[in-house]
Formats: sequence, C-alpha cells, structure tokens
Amino acid sequence: TKAEVILLGTAVTDQWLVLGQTTETLDNKLFERRVWLQGLRTGQRALLLDHTYGGTGFEQAWQNHIAAEGQLIFYPGAAKYRALAGEFSAFTASKQFLNPTNTTTEWQTISQRLAACVWLAPHPLVFTHAQLARHLETTVLKIDNTTVPVAISETDVWQLLALTGGSPAQFMGEWDGNTLLILAVRSAEGDWQKGVD
Repeated sequence: TKAEVILLGTAVTDQWLVLGQTTETLDNKLFERRVWLQGLRTGQRALLLDHTYGGTGFEQAWQNHIAAEGQLIFYPGAAKYRALAGEFSAFTASKQFLNPTNTTTEWQTISQRLAACVWLAPHPLVFTHAQLARHLETTVLKIDNTTVPVAISETDVWQLLALTGGSPAQFMGEWDGNTLLILAVRSAEGDWQKGVD
C-alpha cells in the first residue's frame, strides 16, 4: 500500500525532470500511465505508475520536459525505479538537454536490473545523441556505431524526421527487450511527445 511505501521506502529529494510518459488502455476502461523522471542533481531515474478506471482522471498531472523540486519515495525491492510522488513545488518548463549519456552504461543498467528480477519491464533508455533513420523497411535509432530498432507509427516517423532533419537529438523511450518505444524527443528545432494509445 501507499502507506507501507511511505513507511518503508527511500525518500529522495531532487529537481526532477519529466523525461517522457505514456498512457495505455489495458482492459476495457482501465488505463495505465507511466511517467519517467530523472533527478537533475542525483541522476537517479524514477517511474510513477498510475491506474484509473472509466472516465476519472489521474490524481496528478505531469508534462514532459517540466522540472520540479520535490520528493519521491521509492518502493523497496528489486523494481529500482518505481516511486510515489511526495510534495512538489516550483514547476518550471526546462529547455535543458541532459548531459551526454554513455550508451554502454545505459545497457549495463538494464542488465543489472534484469539480474535483480528478470520479470521487470519496461526499462527506460535515454540517448542524448541519436539519429532516427529508415533501414530497409524498419525504423531505427543510430547511436555511436550501433542501431536500435524502434516501435513507432509511420505518421510519427515522418513527424520526427521533419522535426530533427535527420540530425542527432535526445531520444527517451521504453525498452521491452526487442524494440524501443519512443516516448519523447528533444531537438534543437523543438520537442515531440508520444500521443495516448
């Protein structure tokens, strides 16, 4: 329960940047929202996982690329990222790009998370210098000397290619073990976010 998380979890105060989010329909009128954040001082990532049924809205509203000073209480256990939102203040739009990410470190973090619990998914990935490209009939992200297959609609592909012009940009998404579901993009020309499923 939330009361147990508050009692047993680990509280972390930071300026939290909303990296990306997605809302999915799970069953009939049940909706799940996943909001990914990163502490700008600690570098720690967090997942706010919420559910709602029917026409009721979610308890809290979050916008991509908004930074807010506040406290998250992390669930105990192997999940590592899941947290509850505590008190927050000073919500401000952030034009800040994240510091360059080390691609090897991103993959190692996922490996460590899976070693702790193989059932955990999805996994957040941030690539600060990646290019969206078409490869044969698939869409991929080019990072360093590797490519990562992505899950994205044809409409969104062309929107992102138009936005980035094929230039490197900051991509954030969820890795399911096979493909990266792109949730948010930040480029010199503007920002993009995934719509509701």
